[in-house]
Amino acid sequence: MKLFRGMRGSILVFSIIYVLIGLILLVVSDAPLLAISYIFSVLLIVTGVVLIMYYIGRDVTAENESYDLVAGVVAATAGIYLMINAKVLYPWLPAVMGFMVLISGLITFQNALDMRRMKQVFWAPVFLVALGSLALGFVILFYPFEKTTNMLRVIGASLLLSGGIDVITAIWQAVRMHGAKAVTEDVKAAVVNLKDEVVETAIEVKKEVATAKENKYNKALEKTKGNGEKMEVIYSSTRNAAETATASQAILKGLAENGGLFVPNTIPALDISLETLANMSYQEVAYEVMCRMFTDFTEEELKYCINSAYDSKFDTPEIAPLKKAHGANYLELFHGSTIAFKDMALSILPYLLTTSAKKNQVKNDIVILTATSGDTGKAALAGFADVPGTKIIVFYPKHGVSPIQEKQMVTQRGANTSVVGIIGNFDDAQTGVKNMFNDKELAKEMDAANMQFSSANSINIGRLVPQMVYYVYAYSRLIADGTIKAGDKINVVVPTGNFGNILAAYYAKEMGLPIAKFICASNENKVLYDFFRTGEYDKNREFILTSSPSMDILISSNLERLIYKIAGNNAEKNAELMKALNTEGKYVITPEMKEKLSEFFGGYASEEETAETIKKVYEEDKYIMDTHTAVAATVYDKYVAETGDTTPTVIASTASPYKFTRSVMNAIDHTYDSKTDFELIDELNKISGVAIPQAIEDIRSAPVLHDTVCDKSEMEATVKSILKL
Repeated sequence: MKLFRGMRGSILVFSIIYVLIGLILLVVSDAPLLAISYIFSVLLIVTGVVLIMYYIGRDVTAENESYDLVAGVVAATAGIYLMINAKVLYPWLPAVMGFMVLISGLITFQNALDMRRMKQVFWAPVFLVALGSLALGFVILFYPFEKTTNMLRVIGASLLLSGGIDVITAIWQAVRMHGAKAVTEDVKAAVVNLKDEVVETAIEVKKEVATAKENKYNKALEKTKGNGEKMEVIYSSTRNAAETATASQAILKGLAENGGLFVPNTIPALDISLETLANMSYQEVAYEVMCRMFTDFTEEELKYCINSAYDSKFDTPEIAPLKKAHGANYLELFHGSTIAFKDMALSILPYLLTTSAKKNQVKNDIVILTATSGDTGKAALAGFADVPGTKIIVFYPKHGVSPIQEKQMVTQRGANTSVVGIIGNFDDAQTGVKNMFNDKELAKEMDAANMQFSSANSINIGRLVPQMVYYVYAYSRLIADGTIKAGDKINVVVPTGNFGNILAAYYAKEMGLPIAKFICASNENKVLYDFFRTGEYDKNREFILTSSPSMDILISSNLERLIYKIAGNNAEKNAELMKALNTEGKYVITPEMKEKLSEFFGGYASEEETAETIKKVYEEDKYIMDTHTAVAATVYDKYVAETGDTTPTVIASTASPYKFTRSVMNAIDHTYDSKTDFELIDELNKISGVAIPQAIEDIRSAPVLHDTVCDKSEMEATVKSILKL
């Protein structure tokens, strides 16, 4: 633009860029600071290129300043440096933004002086805006905001305001000096030139993109060929990056040697179209997900495990059907042999484990050592009962599960099964199990007796990966029934205590599943709700027995995997936080880590709210849900009321209402409380019209086969007694 030369032209370009930066900051202020750093680095590079092109495009003389060239080189260099070192420099981004506000204030101040010199009437308010920008810049530099998102919004608004004023005053001054007609013609000429350059560049970019897509497609084809090379996913400990394992080794070990959990070093893309998945069975979807995560299993091995697990043990060919009710899509995960969501993973874990043992030439018997808050125990017992080469010992809180849950476990058949009630809560059981895993002397005794421990809890990656499958399958069903189109985002609501179920959904998103929000639902043991709200995980609180016992947990083991992720896969930082949890009962994550949790929404439901939801959904939709699902439904209602977000939503329905009949029936009508548990089962059958599951029929008259009870301090001695060590 010929009428905007020298320093004034440079200021105009700067001002336009400041307006754009301000707008972008207002839009992305809730994004993680690291992501904003990358966006800002791109903006700096683009700014530098624009300024350099502006310098090259104008007539340069000895009298014509080169501010734009110097500024362009500095901006481009700074942008490249920031992009390369973003992970190190991103905590300093707010300070850099504060410095930019200072520069913006100086530019506005210069414009105010020019306006006063030219006797323009609006110089005073522009002068005040300049002073405000300068003051704000100093405040940001020396007194940072408590919340980075708020700071970025304030910075964005400041840059938008001062930059906008600078653009307007620069154009106004040009009109005063050269006339409106000259300025209009100059702008039109610049727009035409810019359009020609953009079109030419777009053509070149289109060619490059087409080439890149073709190359990517060819690589994907090579990757999916049966005899081709594929990337191997290696698993490492969340507390020691040097400890690594293949998928089969991680499944066998269950827990890493230093108490850490195994996590994949990368989560591969689900490079198959969502439309294709919509036409697949559950077993076929399971293979597509698992073959990308369990890369040391052959196709034959994996399909054997999948087809052996997801068969007639489930009472529907869909395995995990979706039911629409109460404004959401309920993913029913309780159609397996123990009528709880744990069947989804524990039906396949025995096959994965025995296959892993063969692959790694393991000669020892595998002893499955598991703590349960109610559902894992029965599902694991059913899965491993009489499986050759295995034994299973399940610990459960004697007074912390429902009568049906306890009856399911203590009546379990199988010569290799043992069930022990402990005087304590689930956290005590889980801690005792972890301590035995980490006891090297006990491991030596086990090895001498030709045995070794493994886990059926969701700390085992062999539990977690199969859980990813049903979120992918649910999305494919929503495409198939027309609720969404491929690529549309959904929200997911998960009632969770140990954090494994919702983490599986998070890993599915990392694979490429379009999930917008993870809504984490807690009961009155709301340690996760408090964590997502404050960034502090504190288990030092009263343990509350609720009607949703599988969520009565204060130590959410799988949260460690997410902590490791948001710490930048920093095993040392994660180990430091887990040590604090072990010694002090709490830890606090950094503000930068907390910003990476923006995809999560924490909520909780009281006992009264849970019961009210069961009653309301039954009366309005004739759909009966268990207590855990009711916690999720309650939290979802709160989320919608708070945010107004009506994105299509999947709610994980984690157990059959038949498993918690007393709580469910009392919620519907308190007069049911006088009936026995099995009378309540018959009443539930009458009002729901849903057949009584075989798992319930089987325990009506089944004899108690396991009656061992021990104190939480006696768990190791009990294990040694069972194993005859």
